Amino acid sequence: MKRLCKRAFTLMEVNLAIFIMAVGALTLVSLYPFGFKETDQSREDVAAAATADSILNQAVAVLSSTNFPWSKWKELGGSNRRYPVDCWREYIGASRSTQNSLAANAFAQLTSTAGQVGLSTHFPNLEKNRLCAGVVFMRDSDPRLISISVRVSNLPAMLMAQPIYYTEVYFNGDPDK
Repeated sequence: MKRLCKRAFTLMEVNLAIFIMAVGALTLVSLYPFGFKETDQSREDVAAAATADSILNQAVAVLSSTNFPWSKWKELGGSNRRYPVDCWREYIGASRSTQNSLAANAFAQLTSTAGQVGLSTHFPNLEKNRLCAGVVFMRDSDPRLISISVRVSNLPAMLMAQPIYYTEVYFNGDPDK
């Protein structure tokens, strides 16, 4: 008579399978901190881009208004160089109230002129998102052109490492006013 032999796993095979499963599970668990870090970074990047967009959109809306007076236009802007590192250091601040006086004055001029031409603008609330921003108004060789650059970061020391959001605005008003 034939013997019925049941085939089974040996202890060595079971241990090897458990070891392989444990290595796979630990690998998956080790990815969680990286995923959390990337989620936080993407949240900060989106907040920075939205803040820069808000600053640029308001500035462009005011500056491209046909009611913007030429006398105020000539007062805005600073350096004739593109992306001056010294200007970035001058304009760093955590909020409008704590910014360097040059940046605060430039945005205050823009805000007061916006009120005069019937527009409203305000500097975004950076404290809410724990951000700091650098805003630079620059002049090129053409007096009708103002370049606006914005950098936003959650750490003031990392502001210079952030991407630059940039736009140019041409004077659209009447130069005789």
